[in-house]
Amino acid sequence: MTCNPNWQEITSELLPGQTPKDRHDLIARVLRLKVETFMYLVDTQNIYGIKRCHVYTIECRKIRPDQIDSIISAELPDPNEDPALFGTITKHMIHGPCGQLNPRSPFMKDGQCTKHYPRTYLNKGKDKAVVGLANRHRNDEITRYQIAKYISTNEGVWRMLQFPIHDHFPAVEQLQVHLEKYQRTLFNVENAPDRSIYTVHPKNTECYLLRLLLLHVRGPTSFADLRRVDDTVFNTYAEACRERGLLADVRHWHLALTEATVTDRPYKIGEICAIMLHMCEISYPLRLWEQHKEAMAQDFLRTLRRRANDDTLSYTDAIFNRALLCIENKLLSFPGGKPLSDYHLPSPDRSSEQDDDTLPREIAAEYSYNTAELQERLTTNEGSLTQDQRHIYEELLAYVA
Repeated sequence: MTCNPNWQEITSELLPGQTPKDRHDLIARVLRLKVETFMYLVDTQNIYGIKRCHVYTIECRKIRPDQIDSIISAELPDPNEDPALFGTITKHMIHGPCGQLNPRSPFMKDGQCTKHYPRTYLNKGKDKAVVGLANRHRNDEITRYQIAKYISTNEGVWRMLQFPIHDHFPAVEQLQVHLEKYQRTLFNVENAPDRSIYTVHPKNTECYLLRLLLLHVRGPTSFADLRRVDDTVFNTYAEACRERGLLADVRHWHLALTEATVTDRPYKIGEICAIMLHMCEISYPLRLWEQHKEAMAQDFLRTLRRRANDDTLSYTDAIFNRALLCIENKLLSFPGGKPLSDYHLPSPDRSSEQDDDTLPREIAAEYSYNTAELQERLTTNEGSLTQDQRHIYEELLAYVA
């Protein structure tokens, strides 16, 4: 709704010689009455159907309507004088038409505008920007705030009359999801408005699972009640979620690692597992480890067999420990990464973190290549190099020789 200063309710109350811009009080009162009437029609008369919610904001222009064209203007460049600029602006700076008027618009997908037009305009930020020279050692935040604060005469009268700038229904207050005995707010039935629940990142596992239960358990009276399924109270939120079937099945994680086993090297499989643990909510991580630990530890077994010159050697706890170390190191390299123990997986023994007591892991890894296998690949593929590839290959050999 846009206030029109030429509304009859305004012009009929002007004194001789007055114009609407001389009576901001009159404009504010008439607009307020029209807003109240409109909301009455929406709330009580259901002119748009039964209302579930509403939100509106009052915004006042900082300039008079007759001043707008002198400050803001927009026009397309002449297509004859500058066809390239004309084409760029009409292609990238003008939206529409779309929707039913132009269903073949490039912005349309599945019958909807991908740019989400038409948009609902609610509010904006500060109305003024200040640029000037100042002492860089003097930071007067109060002055800067006051300079950027501007209230027009329209808005000033609106506020003096104590009319609301913003209104919404229902009165919703977001609540943080917290674990038991970590409540930060207190409220009762009399003073509690409708409340919504904050989203929780899956990495915050306990709170994420708690929120999952809050969304699916009706009328819980305690944290223990949230963990109750039928007549059984489970010890953890994860167990309660699994029993209710709220967590994804482990099968698709198993299939992903099985596919990686066919196409990737063992250390890559461990990295994929680390990414799954860090980014996803895996229901049974221990089961996943038990199913794929040999594929993740295969490099270490191969290295051990080569060093011992014994192909009969099999997997040991020490070999699996090395695989766990690699997974945990990858996890800890992520922002906010957690150790394996946080995922209910075995904690690796870091006393055996290095292949050699004198070599760091990164250097020891460079010594663990299968030179016989690499030589065989070289012999097989060297003859298929193109002329450019051979030139680069020979230059590299000469450089490292």
